[in-house]
Amino acid sequence: MFRFNRILFLFCCLVVFSLPAVVQAQGLVWSLPQEGTWARYEGTYNQTEVRSGVAEGNLELEWIRELTIKSLGTESAEYQGAPTTCHWLEFKLVTGKPSESGIDPGSYGVRIYKVLIPEQAVIGKTIDDQDILVDYIPIVKGYRQLSLFEEVEEINTPVFQVYPLVTLVRHYRSIEDEGATSLSLKAGSFSATKYVGSLTTESPTNRTRNKGELWRSPDVPFGIAQWKVNVLKEKKDREDSRGDFQLVSEITEEMSLVASGDGAQTELETP
Repeated sequence: MFRFNRILFLFCCLVVFSLPAVVQAQGLVWSLPQEGTWARYEGTYNQTEVRSGVAEGNLELEWIRELTIKSLGTESAEYQGAPTTCHWLEFKLVTGKPSESGIDPGSYGVRIYKVLIPEQAVIGKTIDDQDILVDYIPIVKGYRQLSLFEEVEEINTPVFQVYPLVTLVRHYRSIEDEGATSLSLKAGSFSATKYVGSLTTESPTNRTRNKGELWRSPDVPFGIAQWKVNVLKEKKDREDSRGDFQLVSEITEEMSLVASGDGAQTELETP
C-alpha cells in the first residue's frame, strides 16, 4: 500500500498543477435519497507505469476497491446568503489487495469524507436551467480522514473535490447521452442511461486525458449504477511541441453497485 499511496500522491500533484482555474469536482451524486440510505460499489483500480528501456517492461499495479456512499440527514445552513436545506453525505473508500477477510487496505488505504451539500445543487442533469454546465458540487462545510491513523480535519474549500482521491470520475465538459440500456449487476437489474464524457487538462509539460463511461439509473440511490474511467498521463519537455507528449502512465477504474439499503450511520466523528 505504501507504493500505491506514493504513486497516487505524485499523480495527484501533477493533476493539481494542470487544473484550470475552475475547479472540477465529482460526478457521483445525481440525486439525494432519504436519510439513512446507503449504496456500496466494488471494483478494480489498475495502473500501468511506462518504463521505456527497462528490461522488465512496464510496471503493472492492481488493487481492488470498495466505495460506500451514505445519506446521513439534513440541516438548514446558509448558502448563497439564504437559509437552505442541506444534506450530509459520507463517502468511504477502501483500496487494497484481496485477503481472506475482503480488502487489505494496509495503513493508508482507507479514506472517509463527510460533506454538507445544498439540496438545490444536486439537479440530476449535466446542464442546468441556465444552459450552464454543472462542473462542480458546492459544500457548506465538510470533514475528512485520510487514513484510520490520522485525525479528522476540516475541509476548507467550498467544493467537494473527489477526483482523484475518491474516484477517477469527473464532471465532464464534454459529455454525450448514448441512450437507454439495461444493467445486470450484483445489486440487481436496472434500467439506465449511458453517458460518455471526456476531459483533458494540459500544462506546458503535462497532459491528462480522462474518458469516462457512466450509467445513471433513477432506481439507484444517488443516481449512478456503474462507471468505467480511463486516465492517460503524458509528459514532455517545456520547449517541445504539443505533438511530443509521451505516455507515462495509464489508470483504469471500474466500479459497479453491489448493494444498497437503509439504516446508514456515520463512521466519522466530527465537531
